[in-house]
Amino acid sequence: MGKFKRGSLNPPAQPPAVVDGGNNPPPASCLIDRVAYIADVTNASTATCNTTDNTDNHGVTIQVTFVVGDPPQVSYLCAHCIGSQFAYEPIIVATEGRLALLAIDIGRSSSGRGRKHYIYYAGDASRGMDPSLKRLPDPDPAPRSLHRFYDGYHLGLLLRPRPQSQPKLQGGVFLRSYRAQEAEEHVSYVVAGLFRKHKPSATAHLFDLYLYSSDTNKWSIQDQEAPLLLLQHQQQRAGGGGGGFDFVTNKAISIGGEHATMCFVDLQQGILQCNVLDSNPGLRYYPLPPPLEPNPVTMVQSYPQAFRDVAIIDGGRRIKCAQLHLDVTLNCEDSNWGDWTVPSYHGWKAATWSMDTTHPSSGWRQDSEVVHASEIGSTIHPALLQYIATA
Repeated sequence: MGKFKRGSLNPPAQPPAVVDGGNNPPPASCLIDRVAYIADVTNASTATCNTTDNTDNHGVTIQVTFVVGDPPQVSYLCAHCIGSQFAYEPIIVATEGRLALLAIDIGRSSSGRGRKHYIYYAGDASRGMDPSLKRLPDPDPAPRSLHRFYDGYHLGLLLRPRPQSQPKLQGGVFLRSYRAQEAEEHVSYVVAGLFRKHKPSATAHLFDLYLYSSDTNKWSIQDQEAPLLLLQHQQQRAGGGGGGFDFVTNKAISIGGEHATMCFVDLQQGILQCNVLDSNPGLRYYPLPPPLEPNPVTMVQSYPQAFRDVAIIDGGRRIKCAQLHLDVTLNCEDSNWGDWTVPSYHGWKAATWSMDTTHPSSGWRQDSEVVHASEIGSTIHPALLQYIATA
């Protein structure tokens, strides 16, 4: 048995859109759990892939199924392995249109480095195309920080811009019956990841841009120079005392457009924007908004995802940044084991900012006044209670 959380073996009840046979129209968008459930569930979205076990390379079959419901219900992925077992729950790395990038580890791996990447395609009934699942090749050479390559945060997924003469596909996962014969898949996409070099060849050449193209089924690696503004920002953070360079991608988000723009976000350092399909992509750096207040809790530095997030909204036209600040005091207490620093929580406050992606040099604009926890109402709409019981 793999290293699963107990709840991962028991998916929630399927929403009405699935139970009634998929006759309801699919939602325009959905909220989806990034971590899959381990269960043998099938519907019109089910796809399979023949692959190999990471332990001894014997043949196995992976089956994945998306269960989609109307928000605020949480949609989810169910994964089933025939011929072996999952080492960990599969992860949804990224989604784009009808595509989903998955990280899946099969066998007795214990480090998470046995994960491989797969592309799920939801199909297109109007073009006679069924859902499909495909394993991506490994990059050669692989990033030195291999665990980050497969951890589910460092890679982004982007559809290639289509010529004006070709019809634009609508996004989303559609749970409809696919009765047509299976046809050739013609969806063109790229997977991109930005990784800090272990031993830079030049002072400012600090990154490798990894690009996978579905057209060639190969990875390419491009040397990227760190923007001067990022280097200056790092020196300021270090107080002018030098120190090592540090930028770790916490998430990759796709803007798209004619330049195939992608953003790699370090939730402490800022955003590196890259036009990944340009002949010379280059990196542009945008600092994140300043903290609401200095926060003494070390968790803010060690796990910034709990206190900051960045997302693309308005069809890629704006980047939204949300920040949370905990009102905390640190108390030193004596015990038989020595001094302990114990935090006391007194509430929180939050604020949001946005940036125009077409004119990012204009910087961040604060969307509203800072909201304090005491100002938030404590009531909940009765219609939401039914979802709390089944979450």
